[in-house]
Amino acid sequence: MPKLPGPHDIDLKERPDFIVFLEEEKERTGIGSNLIRKLVPNLPDSLTRIRCHNIYTRRIRFITPEEYNFLVSGYAQLPTVERVDLTEEVLVKIEALMEEKRVGPSQISKALPRSLGFNVNIFRTWIVREIRTADKRHLKGVMDFLETYSPKPQAPKPKPTPPKLTPITQEYLTKLEAEIERTNVTPSKMVKILGESKSLASRITSWRKGENKEAHPHVMEYVLELYSKLPDPRQW
Repeated sequence: MPKLPGPHDIDLKERPDFIVFLEEEKERTGIGSNLIRKLVPNLPDSLTRIRCHNIYTRRIRFITPEEYNFLVSGYAQLPTVERVDLTEEVLVKIEALMEEKRVGPSQISKALPRSLGFNVNIFRTWIVREIRTADKRHLKGVMDFLETYSPKPQAPKPKPTPPKLTPITQEYLTKLEAEIERTNVTPSKMVKILGESKSLASRITSWRKGENKEAHPHVMEYVLELYSKLPDPRQW
């Protein structure tokens, strides 16, 4: 069951003027439900982030006198700033520049002087279209930064160095032939049994014929490892 209102709670259904007040103050100061909780002291314990948001969006009917006084006195402490419209065209341009320059809200907010009072939370209210106007100084600072910022060129990734080839020694060929003789399995048959590629069988054959005298050492080791998995038919 929903919590019953207290005897002194304020019925917002009977106070539409208060909702209008919140909207006007949010536009005047650029401070919405989330920021006012962070900027104004003596926050009531009951005024959680979600509850405060629900008051602004008219999802809550009753509020306590402490919550009411906090919001009214809180906005009275906040200055009126010269504001400009946050048009959709401006916001789309900001988002495009952020993507182009590969910068995020945190980097943008740190680029503006701290004296302006701009922060990530204010920027978030722009991007999610929570408010329709912005502090003129904030918008100018953000646009100046985005339009002049040059991302550091990314260092090219070093191309992987191909593994060095190593000579196919007679000692290695002797081991290979010994495995072929032990298992009585040719390279072409071995790759079929173990599910390896046909190209590996062709490579082994070229080693045995002396057509390729060098190979990647890990491939040479892998071939001997594959043969070691095959049983000796004389032990069946």
